[in-house]
Amino acid sequence: MGQWKELEVTVLSAQDLKNVKMTGGTMNPYCVAWVYPHTKVAGAVNNGGGVNPTWNSTIKVSVEESLIEQGTASLTIEIYNHGRFSNKFIGSAIVPLSDIKSSQSRASSYQVRSKSGKHKGQINVSMRVGRTLSEEEGTKAAPPVMAYPAMGSGMGGMGGMGGMGSGQYSQQQYPQQYPQQYPQQQYVYQQARPRRSGMMGGPGLGLGAGLLGGMLLGGAMDGGMDGGGCGGGCGGGCGG
Repeated sequence: MGQWKELEVTVLSAQDLKNVKMTGGTMNPYCVAWVYPHTKVAGAVNNGGGVNPTWNSTIKVSVEESLIEQGTASLTIEIYNHGRFSNKFIGSAIVPLSDIKSSQSRASSYQVRSKSGKHKGQINVSMRVGRTLSEEEGTKAAPPVMAYPAMGSGMGGMGGMGGMGSGQYSQQQYPQQYPQQYPQQQYVYQQARPRRSGMMGGPGLGLGAGLLGGMLLGGAMDGGMDGGGCGGGCGGGCGG
């Protein structure tokens, strides 16, 4: 595991923000900063700050040192209005990590983009790279590996990406096996039915009855012919 650093982001102030209050009253803005969405950190609320709030509030965000060195990732600062019943999104600013490479504080201003995607206002921040985090602190700040829940859900058969993957595997295998197996089973089953119903009852008994009937018929014919000859002979002899 690589080293982790703590970014110190001091949100100074903002100007000309969009008023998201339905009644048009005064907003109570505060900021949320994050590099990884699962570790968002909120700053102080500027009650009554309106569209030009002032905070001077420091937010500490954990980040992998390699991301700071590469400068390819970014820090997101979101601005919300703290309401009585809910907190409403005002806008956000994107800070490239390439802007935060030194341990010396650096002040910069960034445009704020509203929910509609339009630029509305700006935010002023001061940033620096802070202390090196311990391994335990870095582990807590590390983002979850997306493959782990997907694999777990797939192994459990409860859907998810892993489940979808196993479903695709099943769809590829089953159509190849079932048409080959089912006709073979039906063919064997159809052969077995005539053997069970025909050989034990029909053909065996029919053959025996045919042989017995033939013997009886042959005996009767032989007897008839013998009787006829005797009668004829006797008759002829008597008559003669």
